[in-house]
Amino acid sequence: MTEPSTLTVKQAAQVHAQHIVAGDRTAMQQDCVVSVRQDPPDLYAQLDAMTFERYAVLGHAKIGFQHVFKIRYFGAVTVTLHHRFGAVDGQWCVLESERI
Repeated sequence: MTEPSTLTVKQAAQVHAQHIVAGDRTAMQQDCVVSVRQDPPDLYAQLDAMTFERYAVLGHAKIGFQHVFKIRYFGAVTVTLHHRFGAVDGQWCVLESERI
């Protein structure tokens, strides 16, 4: 597997989506900065309680030095999220996740 510091932002977004689909709470938390902004505030706890089969990246926008990905997760329920990534200590991290 590629070291996190060598991942492109697109790869980091896909890895994060894979962690959500896999239900790997520890890996999800490691993908995020400690103070990740969540809307709703318990978003990752809600995701942890859901089961997803797959995801699709619907869009990607670069805004300054940050990147926003629109990702839809499919399972018993369908959830669409915006994940905002930024570089922290040379590694792409989730700064904010929002359910839309």
